Amino acid sequence: MWKSIALVLALTGPVAAQSFDEALTLWTDGEDMAAIAAFRSLAEGGDVDAQVFLGQISTNSALWPAEIAALPRRERNQLMRAPGGLSGKSWTEVAAETSPRADAIRQSALAETRGEAIVTLLEMGETRIARTVWPAFLAQGEFAAALEIARRRDAPDAISDWGPHLDSIDLATGVATVPGPESWFPFRRLGRSPDDADLRTEGANIARGPGMTHFVDFCTESCGAEDRDLCLGAIWMLSTDNPDLAVSTPVEGLLSQADYINSPRISGDLARSLDALQFRLDQTAPPRLADVVQCAWDGVLVRRQASSSASQ
Repeated sequence: MWKSIALVLALTGPVAAQSFDEALTLWTDGEDMAAIAAFRSLAEGGDVDAQVFLGQISTNSALWPAEIAALPRRERNQLMRAPGGLSGKSWTEVAAETSPRADAIRQSALAETRGEAIVTLLEMGETRIARTVWPAFLAQGEFAAALEIARRRDAPDAISDWGPHLDSIDLATGVATVPGPESWFPFRRLGRSPDDADLRTEGANIARGPGMTHFVDFCTESCGAEDRDLCLGAIWMLSTDNPDLAVSTPVEGLLSQADYINSPRISGDLARSLDALQFRLDQTAPPRLADVVQCAWDGVLVRRQASSSASQ
C-alpha cells in the first residue's frame, strides 16, 4: 500500500532535518519536497508541531509544489496524511489528542463547536484559521454569538468588520439593515467583474499602502515596472482588499505571518494562488490576468535559478 509514498520520499533524497525548526527552514526556503519528507518523518516520530503544520499544509493546495499537485489523490494522501482509513487521517487529528492548538483547529471544523473554537483560536493568535472558518459560522445563523466574537478586541478586521451588519440583524427574521463589509465583497462597488483598468487602479492603491514592500517587489521583479500595478491588482482580487490575506502562514503559532511573507517561498505561493484565481474565474477573468500569471511564474523560475547558482 505504501510503495508509492516510499518512491516519492526516495526521490527527495535523505531527510535533511532532524528537528521541526530545521524542517521549517527548508519549507520557508521553498525546498518543499525535502521539507514535507522531514515533516512527515518528524510527525511519525510524534513531533506534535510537525503534525499540526503538515496537517494544515495538506488542506491548502496553494502551498503544494507542482510535484505534489501532480500526484494522484491516493498518493498525495499517503504523502501528507497519517495512516488510517481509506484516505488516511489528518495529522491535525492525530495532534489534537495532545495539542490544544490542534484540538481547536479540529473543533473549528465542526458546526456544533465552531463558535467556541473561533474564540479559542483568536486567544491563541491563530487569526488565519479563525478567518477561514468565519464564513461557515456566519452561515449557521448564530448571529448573537457571531456579534460577540466580532466585538472582541483580538478579532482581526476580517471578522470585526462584520459587527455593524450583525448588530443590525433582526433576530426574529434574520433580516439585516446594514450590508456586510465591503472588504469581503471587493467587486460590489464596481457593480461588475473587474477589468484590466480596475486591476491597475486597485494595484496602485496597494502600492501606496503601508507594509506592502514585499508585494510591490514581487510584482516589479516578476512583471516589470509597467505591469506592476496590474500584478498587484490581481493580488487584490485574491485578498478582499488586504494583500496579507492573499497568502497566509499555515499555523501562526509556529510561523508568524511576517516571517512567512518575507520568506523565499512567498513568490511560489503567490504564483500558485494567482493561477488558481485564473482557473476559478475562467471566462470572467480580466483579459490580462493570464499575462500576470505567466510573469509571476517566470519570476519564480528566475528566483529559483538565482538561488541554485548562489548555492553552488
